[in-house]
Amino acid sequence: MNIQDIYRAHHVDRWQIVNVSRTQSLAEHSFNVAMIAREIAVRIGLTSHLADITEWALIHDLPEIATGDIASPLKVYMRNLGDGGDGVEKLESRISEEYRVTKRLVRESVVNDIVKLADLIDGIRYLELYANKSCIHARETLIGLRSKLQSKVAELKTRTGEIEVFNWDEVMKVWADLSFGKPKSIDSILKEDSDAQEK
Repeated sequence: MNIQDIYRAHHVDRWQIVNVSRTQSLAEHSFNVAMIAREIAVRIGLTSHLADITEWALIHDLPEIATGDIASPLKVYMRNLGDGGDGVEKLESRISEEYRVTKRLVRESVVNDIVKLADLIDGIRYLELYANKSCIHARETLIGLRSKLQSKVAELKTRTGEIEVFNWDEVMKVWADLSFGKPKSIDSILKEDSDAQEK
């Protein structure tokens, strides 16, 4: 993949199967993820990895320049094709050598964890702003992303080793600050999601 290919990221739309009022480009998403990931890293005290975090955040979806935004249900299907491997990963690895190498380096690292958290927060914030709230699928997608974020933070809190020294609660504060501009109880947000699911 060359610079001309990468430059097309601003033409690649995300949220293909979610009813949204405004399209989000891959370039916009990648920038947002990089800035959110940097904020998380600073808040949890991981400034020594800012360059790696920023780089991975900017290229974490690079293969989508060639594939477009692959909807999550299709990714699940492709991962379970039964051919002895992950179909999504195989496809992505063939598209960009830089992506393949970087992903291999960060796969089991706190760098990848932070970018994944930032990716979820950007998705949540985007849907909070632009999802068609009357569309059940859009609301369910938003609630699902919030649940994934909460689960990922809970998982990181239980892990030991290098990452146990970080205050992972700061991740939820980054999301709340971004979404509401002032601290709002995470519990109240999640209760709203629970109430919405019951309706």
